[in-house]
Amino acid sequence: MTNNSLMLSLLIGLLPLTHIAHAKPYQPALHQPVKLNSLAQQKQYIRQIYAEVNNNLGSYQLTNIDNHGHSTEGGVIKFYTDQNQIRLIEEIYYGETGKYSLQYYFANNDLYFVFEQTVRYNAPISFDTPSLGMEAFDIKKSKIAENRYYFYNGSMIQWLDEDKQSVSPNNSRYINKQNQLLRAVENALRQR
Repeated sequence: MTNNSLMLSLLIGLLPLTHIAHAKPYQPALHQPVKLNSLAQQKQYIRQIYAEVNNNLGSYQLTNIDNHGHSTEGGVIKFYTDQNQIRLIEEIYYGETGKYSLQYYFANNDLYFVFEQTVRYNAPISFDTPSLGMEAFDIKKSKIAENRYYFYNGSMIQWLDEDKQSVSPNNSRYINKQNQLLRAVENALRQR
């Protein structure tokens, strides 16, 4: 286990639960800790985790924390837990001209996948009629950018950018993004 995954595991295990809500019955996990050598095997495993988490969202315990200090229109951090283990953290930040969200997927207290989405509105949400040479706000005219980050053994193994192109791990942006995401998930965990 790397230092990053050890730190995340410790942070997850030590944080207390607050507000809890239940929905449908729990379905058991389909995975056990596995050593996979190829990128293709690792990504297939991560996709299984992603599907499992999304299929079981209704059975997880949900904790919502308001996070207003980080954006103009407010924000929320949602923690989805299964038997006191984090499965998903979702950060959503609202602004006058867009919305930003991060979803962190976990299995066995290890981070495996991050989905990042930036929505840029065509105009500020307060522009309900054309004004100052700008068109009125129309959610259908928003531009959406998505990035996908795959993690295995505490390190990012692949980054697919908004064009779904793989960013080279030798690129300094890649290392900086990995470190930024690991810090961001640690900060989210501290909010819990």
